[in-house]
Amino acid sequence: MGGSPWQVVPDEWKPRLRAHLLATGGEDRDHLSAYDFRADQSVHLTFGDGSFAVFRYAFAVFDEAGGRCMVFTEHCGYHMFPVGADGVEVVRAVR
Repeated sequence: MGGSPWQVVPDEWKPRLRAHLLATGGEDRDHLSAYDFRADQSVHLTFGDGSFAVFRYAFAVFDEAGGRCMVFTEHCGYHMFPVGADGVEVVRAVR
């Protein structure tokens, strides 16, 4: 991930991302690494009109109060969507 991806994350999302990294990786840090993205994990978003999006090598961080989520992908950057936890499914492949 070229440059400093932390800089592109909006300030209001940085504490949520930091909490996610601490919960999933056990590290309190202010940057992402390739190890934060699982090769067997995808994030599936479903919107109110039935449309959907799928991101591979990704994880989602939620803003429950605002009904939004930010999807972090290893290769395609970071994206914010107006969808709450009920519209997001994290899927892991079974080997």
